[in-house]
Amino acid sequence: MVGIDRARLLEHLRFFSTETPNRAAGSADEARAADYAAENLRAAGWRVAFEPFETLTSRVRETVVSVSGDRDLPAVGIGYATPRGSGRFLDLVDAGDGSLAAYNGVDAAGKAVLVAAGGPSVPDKSFIAHRKGAAAVLLASPPSPEPSLALRAQKGVWGPPLPEDLLDLPDVTAVSLTHQGGQRLRELLRLRGRVQVRLGHAAETLWRPLRQLVARFGPDEAEFVLLHGHLDAWSPGVTDNATGIAALLETGRALAQGPVPPRGLRLALWTGHEVEEASGSAAFVEAHWAELRRCVAHLNVDSPGCEGGERVILYRSLELRTLASSVLAAEGVPLARELPLAKESDNSFALAGVPGLGVVPAGESVGTSPGQRVAPLWWMHTDRDTIERVRPDLLVRDTALALKLARVLARRPTLHDFAPVQDLLHDTLAQLGDPSLLAAWPKAAKALAGVRSGEGARHVSRLLLATLGTRGGRLHQDRYGDPHYAYEYPGIAHLLGADAPEHTLLPARLRERNRLDDLIHALQSLEASPDGP
Repeated sequence: MVGIDRARLLEHLRFFSTETPNRAAGSADEARAADYAAENLRAAGWRVAFEPFETLTSRVRETVVSVSGDRDLPAVGIGYATPRGSGRFLDLVDAGDGSLAAYNGVDAAGKAVLVAAGGPSVPDKSFIAHRKGAAAVLLASPPSPEPSLALRAQKGVWGPPLPEDLLDLPDVTAVSLTHQGGQRLRELLRLRGRVQVRLGHAAETLWRPLRQLVARFGPDEAEFVLLHGHLDAWSPGVTDNATGIAALLETGRALAQGPVPPRGLRLALWTGHEVEEASGSAAFVEAHWAELRRCVAHLNVDSPGCEGGERVILYRSLELRTLASSVLAAEGVPLARELPLAKESDNSFALAGVPGLGVVPAGESVGTSPGQRVAPLWWMHTDRDTIERVRPDLLVRDTALALKLARVLARRPTLHDFAPVQDLLHDTLAQLGDPSLLAAWPKAAKALAGVRSGEGARHVSRLLLATLGTRGGRLHQDRYGDPHYAYEYPGIAHLLGADAPEHTLLPARLRERNRLDDLIHALQSLEASPDGP
């Protein structure tokens, strides 16, 4: 079969990283990058279209933070920041990692709060600051071997916001500082007691019409596999995600030049991913809801071929664990660990019941001083994500892995292994100890064990992911970065052993119990027809 063309792959990377380095959603560079991708996919035999949608976008710029009686500090705006606390000097207070607990004894009303990296996500840091009455947030970037500015947004809403979602957007001015800038402000607070800062408003937020590339290959009405990655990027965005788009184009070429697979293929290059929090993939799900019933799996290609990527992390839906692990082992790619699909990257597809895979670099911790470590892949989402972070040999390896996974997903008759899901449900029901659920489980387990492939497997995945793969159900996208997605079953994770008064947990526990009851009842109905309805 056709393999990876190293020279072609690296030429794609050169184009995206040097000729279209500023690929913000809706920008001229992003449009040029999309046209280049369309030209290459059409030349390989793919049927290419551009699909329009609209979302709330935000573009940030560099700025400075003025400090009373001290030097200005370099900064960059945080996406979706408002002008509320801009243009005037505000008293500064230290709010630790920005968690609720960190505000104990801190009067933030009308002030600017300094928050460190770690702890809650950036949207949650800003939302907590907003609830505490703060006018502005200064986010200190994590430690790094080189001074860098973290590029972030404070929109926790996944995808294009609904009218009610707009109420969840924090009303604070927000900027990102270097780690050294945050240290300087903390030192001034310690020395002086009172410090005042002035922030510029450095985010432009408005609704914009966008377009994104969706290509098709092979049989149009058959089952299909969706390959995808995000085209838009924080600038310069070389390993996140110029390497991924280059890998997808080369994967698409190799797939199209080989034998036509029995399953169809879709290839999507999302926009509105970075600042707009998965708006492109979420819009695709809404627009292709019925068609996605025929999608057997999705494969996300994000940040391949970079420094620290010798070992990888496998993100997977539980029913695809066996398949993905066997492919990685056969290809000789060292696996650092495997994790459930998180509510980040472009995991918009649990709502539609489509299981997925993603392979990302594991990275290695880097020491910057004795006793201090920085996060793996520290340059991600910073102004230091440059071509120097790319490792061409790893990019070729990772692209070959994406091609192998795509071929297996498109050709292997049986993809799903529901045995790990059975184990998860059995253990969850044992923890809950509900007599009626425990009594109903054996019949459901027997039916689940009989499902192998085809429409039956797709139907079961839809049933399972609606409960096990979401917290809010099939018609609600959970928040970006929801920490409960670190668990195999995020909906129940916050209830078992939750640190909250029992009476406040009871309604949520009953609701989750009812979702499980619906799932088990639906699985029982499969017993007579394991190939699906």
